[in-house]
Amino acid sequence: MSTKHAFLAGAAIAVVCLTMASLTAYAAPGFNFSGASAQEIVYTYNSMPVSCVDYPAASDSYVWNVKLAKIDQDFIIDLKNNTYIVAFAGSCNPIDNVTSTILIPWNGPSVQAKPVGPIFYGDFVGAVPDFSTYNPTTDLPFFENIAFQLKFNQNTGGSKVQGLSGRTGTLQVSGNANLCSAASQQCFILDLNYLDYMGNGQDLACICATPSVQTIDLTDLLD
Repeated sequence: MSTKHAFLAGAAIAVVCLTMASLTAYAAPGFNFSGASAQEIVYTYNSMPVSCVDYPAASDSYVWNVKLAKIDQDFIIDLKNNTYIVAFAGSCNPIDNVTSTILIPWNGPSVQAKPVGPIFYGDFVGAVPDFSTYNPTTDLPFFENIAFQLKFNQNTGGSKVQGLSGRTGTLQVSGNANLCSAASQQCFILDLNYLDYMGNGQDLACICATPSVQTIDLTDLLD
């Protein structure tokens, strides 16, 4: 994702908290990540990514699939009551080069009852402001689409449920973005309570992966 040139106030708070959280690395209390993969679609015109020509258009798209482990009760409380921060960075340890910071409102996700035993769901689909995207206008924030689909097994032990061991889960985050200057390795950050650093720990985790990139050329269609 391209390096952004300006931050709104909310993003500044988020990035500061992410920086402070890096002091405890990226396996923080509450949960951690045990694996991740990423896929991206980048549109090009005459071999140039469209997002690099029409900045800050978020014409590209991404899908991150992340495995969660060591989920504790604090994770569930934060999931129900706090703003989610989904961010992308260049490094996890320390967390740096944070290029996109998306804040999902705490009352946005629909937290369902336990439809299949201990399996817990949290879902959100919508358009949210990317607080670290440069916005040349003064009247409208720059919005990006994002889908957040989480499920995890609340049991502490026993047999697997829907393929998930106790206190493990899966998360898929997809959306559109500006991937103009994305590096070959990218990092995904999830923070469920950015005020946690003032308490007993951070409900924050970070993991890096090398995305699989599909390029779609629009030259013939636009000429």
